[in-house]
Amino acid sequence: MAIAQPYADEAMTSCPDQDRVYDRTPAGRIVREPREYTQTLSRIVNSLTREGVVLRLLSEVHGDARDAEPGSWEHFMTVAPPWLEFVWHYRPGAPGSRGTVPKD
Repeated sequence: MAIAQPYADEAMTSCPDQDRVYDRTPAGRIVREPREYTQTLSRIVNSLTREGVVLRLLSEVHGDARDAEPGSWEHFMTVAPPWLEFVWHYRPGAPGSRGTVPKD
């Protein structure tokens, strides 16, 4: 699947499931394509912090294969880290959470 849609919050998207998701042998019923609704990273982080969840650590999962062949997995991991790691702590009443400052 290619990235083709604009980066937008709450946008509905749908695409066919990959073959590995379920058995496609004739079963007498049609399985509809899944509907997904996008959420921006800022919406997710801001919603969590409003509820008293504090971000303690953020890091990128990346590779270090500087001589990897372009197009390889190792090259991709080195030049465009695809994942983020978060460490969160729940702290009700933390500065910025509901009850301590007005909600936007």
